[in-house]
Amino acid sequence: LIVVGGSIYGGSPSNPRKVLATVEIYDPVADRWQGAAPLATPRSKPQARLLDDGTLLVISGDNKAQTGERYDPREDRWTPVAAPQQTHGDFTMTVLQDGRVLLLGGTADAGGAEIYDPATNTWTVVANPATIRSGHAATLLPNGEVLLTGGQVAEGKPTNTTERYDPRTNIWRADTPMLAMRRGHSAILVLDMIYVLGGGEGAERYRIETSDSRCFAETGRCVQGRFLAYWQEHGGLALNGYPLSAPFAERLENGKVYVVQYFERVRLEYHPENNAPNDVLLGQFGRRIHPADPAVPQQSGATYFPTTGHNLSGNFLAYWEASGGLAQFGYPLTETITETLEDGKPYRVQYFERARFEYHPENPAPYDVLLGQFGRRILAGR
Repeated sequence: LIVVGGSIYGGSPSNPRKVLATVEIYDPVADRWQGAAPLATPRSKPQARLLDDGTLLVISGDNKAQTGERYDPREDRWTPVAAPQQTHGDFTMTVLQDGRVLLLGGTADAGGAEIYDPATNTWTVVANPATIRSGHAATLLPNGEVLLTGGQVAEGKPTNTTERYDPRTNIWRADTPMLAMRRGHSAILVLDMIYVLGGGEGAERYRIETSDSRCFAETGRCVQGRFLAYWQEHGGLALNGYPLSAPFAERLENGKVYVVQYFERVRLEYHPENNAPNDVLLGQFGRRIHPADPAVPQQSGATYFPTTGHNLSGNFLAYWEASGGLAQFGYPLTETITETLEDGKPYRVQYFERARFEYHPENPAPYDVLLGQFGRRILAGR
């Protein structure tokens, strides 16, 4: 965690407010603060955003976008960056999916929208929203658009209007207004839902309508947003099965609450503390249904996993490698064993952290290896 600039407020003319250039970094593992190279320019209310290359972009202070600098934590060094082309008051900075940064905010006389390109250290003025505003919130959506909500408009009045910006087309379009007038609020994205808090009366939420949605008549459930992207990129129906639930909040095995969605064979978990693509993880159903067997020696011709002490070979190894490997299924928890399954018949199976492989010789390849329907089993037992 890096803390940049700030100010100390004095209580008298002889002790005026002091604007700081100090920078400190907190290590949560060691529970320790340490100083870093100071800003070149003291800044009381800077905006700071982490860029894709690991450097930190800091723009202006006192909510006025006029100058900026960039911090490289590997070298503990600050370097100046090109100044924005416009003066922006009470602005927002949003890192876009392509790594550029959208800076937005101001008044009708000064302000608007422009984009910073870290690769070229240049600013480009882009199309302005229909309403120039400050004190708003800007949220990056899963489809790459930016949702602009509320803020302060002409004569200092708050607004409930919203707009979307598509950086690929440089086009703004109006979106559904909020229920309350808000300025100085926060807007937080969780999967396909925007939660808006503060800056007005109460709180509200808004489901994002995008084309990123797929519904299944077989179960009457839909998948969208980050869960749909993961489902499609990791085997779709064959590996994950149909959705059995809508996304909902559940306290998981580590004692923390996450948004999850159950499918026939998996549970997808949204972990916002991780960067994409690791913000969506699979529940470790295998460990819940069949705790790990004791470790065994390595077998000739098999792939051995010292982490759990088990072997993987033959058609199970081929399926594991072709269908996502460690990220999809986790480590093997058992050797290949014979087990009577839910249909009352014995099959060769092998348990993994997130799956059970079943060998069905009655089916032609590649359908002779199937996954156990853990999602149905765990969801039914909740």
